[in-house]
Parts: sequence; C-alpha cells; structure tokens
Amino acid sequence: MLSKPLRILLFLACLMLVALGISKLGREEIDLGAVGIEELDTIPPPPPPVDVILDRPTIIGFLPDSLRLDSLKEALGEEDFYIVMDDHVWYTYLLLETAAAAGIELVWEYESDLTFFVPCYADVLWLKRDPSALYQYFYFDGDSLFETNVFLESTPLENYEVDSIEIDASVYAEIPGAGVVGYVDGQLVYLWQGC
Repeated sequence: MLSKPLRILLFLACLMLVALGISKLGREEIDLGAVGIEELDTIPPPPPPVDVILDRPTIIGFLPDSLRLDSLKEALGEEDFYIVMDDHVWYTYLLLETAAAAGIELVWEYESDLTFFVPCYADVLWLKRDPSALYQYFYFDGDSLFETNVFLESTPLENYEVDSIEIDASVYAEIPGAGVVGYVDGQLVYLWQGC
C-alpha cells in the first residue's frame, strides 16, 4: 500500500518540474556553447586517419622485419651478417644522437608503406618502401620530403656537430671484466682487459 502514495508523490513532483521549466522557457536565452552556422566555416576539418602527421622536421626510417633479416643472415652467412648489423647499429646510434641534439622527430616503420598528412596539403599521401632496399630513410624538412640515408646526406643535418655524451668511468668499474675506461687527450677510451 505504501508504493501507491509514493507513485502519486513522484508523479506530482514531475508535473511541478515540467510546469516550472515551461514557465521559464521564454524568459532568458540559455547559451549551451553550441556552434552557430557562421562559426562552422572557420573551424578546420579534423585531419584524416593516417600513420603520421608531418608538421615539423622529421626523419622516417623503414626497418626490415625479422623475416627479411633472417633471409639476409642466410645470404651473407652468420659472421658477415653480424659484422654488417654491428656497423648499422653504430650508424643508427649516430643518427639517433644527431636527431635528438637537433630536436628532430624520428618515426620508425616496419610496414611496406606509410600514410602521412601534411597540414598545408588537402590529400593523404603514401610513402612506399623500396622492396630492394634493406633500410630506407626519408627526411621531411617542413616543406618537402626526400630520400636520404643513415648518414643524412643532402640534408641540413649532414654535417651537424653533436657533443658526445660523457660517461663516468666509475660506471664501468663496477662491472666485472668490463675493462678500464679513461680519458686520453680528452677522448673517452675503452681499454679491453681480455685475452
């Protein structure tokens, strides 16, 4: 029996809220922050879904996947493969150090193509990987995109000087068998304590 009076009370409360809302409807304009038709023309459309938006200088690197590396290892032989990869790791480190010092964004891509959007152009552009190249690098300077290499040849960063990171010699002293690190003529030198 108690539920019927509660239903009536709830019904009356709803009627009062509706009556109050209707009475205040014409008195003031409520701004809900809605955009008028004139503002719709000034709002830029959102960028389309792409892999990367190029709006500042950027380096794009296409890297091989594990299947491609395995086939290269079979073609070169294990010893030559690791020599080539060791050199490439060193040059990639120099690329990373240069990009970080210059404040250039890096994008690494493992796929065969990349979609990108440049805000001043209306279309989505595609960058296709050359299937014959193991590694492929592109540089976007803010206006145009062109192919380069791990040394950043033909880019403003080609001869960019980077201050080396100094490593405290005490770090290596705590690692058994790591060797001795010291400075000779201002250069960091690693002296191997092996056979």
